[in-house]
Amino acid sequence: MYNTLFMPLPLLLAILTLWILPLIRIVESKFEIWSIKAYFMVIWSLLINISILYNLIFLENNTEIKYYPVKNPSYQTIELIINQKNMLLIFFISIIFTLVMIYSIKYLKWETLLSDRGDYKLYYYILMMVSFIGIQIVIISNDAFTIFVGWELMVLPGYALIAIRPKKEASEAGIKYAIISTIGSIFLLYGITLLYQLTGTFNITMIHDILSKNPGYSSNVLVWQSIAFILIGIGVTAGFIGMHTWAPDVYGAAPSNVGAFISGSFALTSVISIYKLVLYIFDPSIFNYGEILIFGGLCVMTVGNLGALSQLDIRRFLGYSSISQRGYLLFGLGVVADYNNGNLSWINAVYAQAIAFLFLEGILFISFGNILFVYYQKMQTRNINQLKGSANKLHLTAFAIILASLGLSGLPPTFGFVTKFSIIIISATSGINILYFGIFILNSMLSIFYYINFAQKLVLQKPSSELKSMKESNTPLSIKFTMFTLVLFCIILSIKPSVWINAL
Repeated sequence: MYNTLFMPLPLLLAILTLWILPLIRIVESKFEIWSIKAYFMVIWSLLINISILYNLIFLENNTEIKYYPVKNPSYQTIELIINQKNMLLIFFISIIFTLVMIYSIKYLKWETLLSDRGDYKLYYYILMMVSFIGIQIVIISNDAFTIFVGWELMVLPGYALIAIRPKKEASEAGIKYAIISTIGSIFLLYGITLLYQLTGTFNITMIHDILSKNPGYSSNVLVWQSIAFILIGIGVTAGFIGMHTWAPDVYGAAPSNVGAFISGSFALTSVISIYKLVLYIFDPSIFNYGEILIFGGLCVMTVGNLGALSQLDIRRFLGYSSISQRGYLLFGLGVVADYNNGNLSWINAVYAQAIAFLFLEGILFISFGNILFVYYQKMQTRNINQLKGSANKLHLTAFAIILASLGLSGLPPTFGFVTKFSIIIISATSGINILYFGIFILNSMLSIFYYINFAQKLVLQKPSSELKSMKESNTPLSIKFTMFTLVLFCIILSIKPSVWINAL
């Protein structure tokens, strides 16, 4: 019999970290052993993964366990739902989080110039864990206000994490992200407030029932204002709609370890939030907003692809490519909402695409971070033309870049091909407007071109004479292990993707 007392353990362990880390800092100061917190974070993250696997193994299919943090639950009470799908989504993000902790053991000091003896590394680990806690809360929450709280916990640490490098561009990017995210949060909170005004509850299931049973709400101005404010709030902060111009600056300035975590995990959490707060609450068969999502997704992917096509800075290239991938996700959400008579069963295809982006974009950040680790101190450049052939002798890095580029392009044999092909299939079989479908295919072809172009420049072209004359720095074992594990995990997910996609 399954012991429900251990169900919320992943979240509780993550919260407990915030109390343990300051105690470890005291121990480090007393004994002058300054690397304890880094290894503690790795071990503790693995423990969180084990607790998630425990939930996945012992939870039966279609079983939901509801938790109410306060007694005497009512329609206004916080409600947390634990099921296999939620645990699987948290598990994928937790894998990335753990690997970023391993990657940070050596990379963090080089990239940020932070001393082991100071408190800044402590702040880094606390901020990363707070963001991870926020992601967990968003995924398991079943009430709109708690989702907003989780969203803020996820986003707020990003301001400091982006600006953690002692450089002007990092500070400017952090401030820009803080301003834009604050605007997005105001929109999101106002949209949720309108939901409460309409229904008198924050509970997502109850809001859905109230709005679905009364079709008259489809012409209610407050309903459409709520939809608009929620989409804009999430879209602005996540880089989906309109105000996505912060992404190239932020990813260009953020350390590779931070970019590897926030890029994919924030995108996946955004998809989950839009599903819960928009697609599920507002029945697409009653409220016709799917075409708005499709059009927005096409615009975002086009802007991202065109920006990546002309970009020479490695990190800004990742910023624009992440914009384009968010466009594919928004397009997929629109297809699910608009072209299947309100049947949301296809949402697992969009979740799968977001998970592919989570891992494959993470590989690119880690791999490019290794290239900079090896060569940047000698060349002081992130220009792709000056780093041609830089992955030639870094065999693991070269393989990782090729795998991630093929996956993000949607090419076989990677699981990125399966997930993007799923989006293509549901689009083609749903009766979508042929013009929308054509633009989507053209953007997919354009992304193939620039991903393969970047991969062949770094891997296949001959190194410049300047690079040849350099003696390579040794890649630390922690960075090699991170890349190897990410690559291995992607290969495992590619073997039989239907198993985990159907579980979403």
